[in-house]
Amino acid sequence: FNNYIKQKKIENSLENIINEINVKGYYQSSLESLNLSNEILIVSEKLINKKGQNTNKSFFENLYEFEEEDEITNFALQEKLLSIVSGYLKTCPTINSIQFINSNSNGEDYYSSMNWHLDSHHKKLIKLIFLPFDLTNENGPTHFLDKTITEEIIKKDNYFSSPNYFTDNEFKNVYPNYENQINKLTGKKGDFLIIDTSKCFHMGSRKAKNRYQMFFTYTPVLTFDNESNKNLKKYNKLNNKIEKLLLN
Repeated sequence: FNNYIKQKKIENSLENIINEINVKGYYQSSLESLNLSNEILIVSEKLINKKGQNTNKSFFENLYEFEEEDEITNFALQEKLLSIVSGYLKTCPTINSIQFINSNSNGEDYYSSMNWHLDSHHKKLIKLIFLPFDLTNENGPTHFLDKTITEEIIKKDNYFSSPNYFTDNEFKNVYPNYENQINKLTGKKGDFLIIDTSKCFHMGSRKAKNRYQMFFTYTPVLTFDNESNKNLKKYNKLNNKIEKLLLN
């Protein structure tokens, strides 16, 4: 199956996107630019009124309760997205998680994913971070560095012998000018970021007040941390659909 994915013909425009992710570690676009379904915007307006679910982070909650077939999962299964993800991963992707996150953290005590980190549970992965509403610097946007800068930082210091999360000062000690290289996920509703968060240092949720973002995480099954695959059973039927769609 993996050989089939590697040989699958992908249209040139999508191949260019895959190449950009390979080089930079990320790609930014919008529903309109890629001609993707905008039904997700309508659903997003309804979700903000739902009671949130507990997450493993105290500074955000998940407002989306997974359904095997709804507008959210239909968005995740669009052919263009699956072509990009499978073309980049070189394998059949699985949905690892889908979350509609409301972040609310106004404090100065930054910890966990509010500090710089890599998602090193997979060798490669894709996060699609979607903006259901306009998002500015005041909303505490996701910050990220591109793949090249990340690689430079890792070479300057042995990341894997260090803590999982880096403070700003720890980053400055290794790469003093890193602040000039920061990218931020701000934009209009319908904009999104496709990023390999195992290759790009990132952090978010700082001083975020009601910052809404939707996360779709696509990964291979092969992992460095079996705990990261705990949702495979939950998304089993959805992942079976992915396999069938890619084989068509």
